Amino acid sequence: MRSVISGRVEREVALQSPVMKELIFNCVSCQSCIIDCPAAVNIPKIALEFKAEIVDKQGQPFNEYLLGSFNVLGRVLGPISFISNLILNTRFSRWMGEKTIKITRHREMPKYSRKSFKAWFSKNYNYRFSSTENKLKLKIVYFTGCSANYVNPSIGKSLVDVLKANNIEMIVPDQKCCGLPMYAYGNVKRAKKYIQYSIDQILPYVKRGYDILVTCSSCGLSLKQEWHDLLGTSETLDIANATYHFSEYLLKLREEGLLNEDFGNVDMSLGYHTPCHLRVQKNARFATSELIQLIPGIDFTQINQGCCGICGSWGYQKDNYKNSMKISEDLLKELNSERIEMGVTDCPTCKLQMEHGSDKETSHPIEILAKSYKNAN
Repeated sequence: MRSVISGRVEREVALQSPVMKELIFNCVSCQSCIIDCPAAVNIPKIALEFKAEIVDKQGQPFNEYLLGSFNVLGRVLGPISFISNLILNTRFSRWMGEKTIKITRHREMPKYSRKSFKAWFSKNYNYRFSSTENKLKLKIVYFTGCSANYVNPSIGKSLVDVLKANNIEMIVPDQKCCGLPMYAYGNVKRAKKYIQYSIDQILPYVKRGYDILVTCSSCGLSLKQEWHDLLGTSETLDIANATYHFSEYLLKLREEGLLNEDFGNVDMSLGYHTPCHLRVQKNARFATSELIQLIPGIDFTQINQGCCGICGSWGYQKDNYKNSMKISEDLLKELNSERIEMGVTDCPTCKLQMEHGSDKETSHPIEILAKSYKNAN
């Protein structure tokens, strides 16, 4: 990339090179190099520009388009999940998937929920402030992310419980995918359409002083940084300044003396993995591990802080599976130790990798926090 930018290698020659393409698309945008590079060179951003140019000129392979369409699959397959979850995970279906669209047969496909979180929320959420509650009347916008909406709605439901315990009202406007699964494969044009739609829905609330909460570390990175890098508007800057990872927000309330710290005992040994996309968020990097350790009864272990190896959907590709599992060896070795009962992570795909490589269930930290509040009653 340096040679192309400096002019030592012709741009068109590089873009047509299979070797260049393979190298560029093996940048999984984990962002770790930004932390490690002493000159703070944003290599993922440079790689993204090359990916976008390649896709724009050469088109996008169908399997990469499909892997960037998690939200579409959720909308289509969720309502028929009692059938789709079964069919997609048969040995024959996985073998066919590997032969046709190069998705490894060694992994189970994510299991969709029949009812999305947003469908549950619109039907069941009726929390409103009473006159005796928090005079600040805090309200937040929840950016659900695709996984909490379509695969694991208990994440969103747990956030509802935690916010209720702190007298905070939640609003869930219409929204689409954060765009990361699309632009990670270079389909920037498609990602921008999704991003702009979500901005149009959320921005009116931000203008009225609402903060935005995310429970997915990748969504958080998108709203805080990537949207502005891609669109570069004052709107994306407003969104970025209003966005908090849920744990970052709750610790902010704690600093202001507003957090309900009436935590109940949770007698459990947890191994917590910090996702790559949370590690690069300066104010949120340690927020979840700090928050979990406030809960009494928790035996907390910070397991390997490197990449889990799945890298979104990168580890689902047939050609990447072996490397994906090799990257995760240290993390899985710690997770599989006898002292840890359950894994915990903020990233839905890290969860898939941790459960795939171990016999341990992995939960989202907001579920542990909700359990603590429930145990206090």
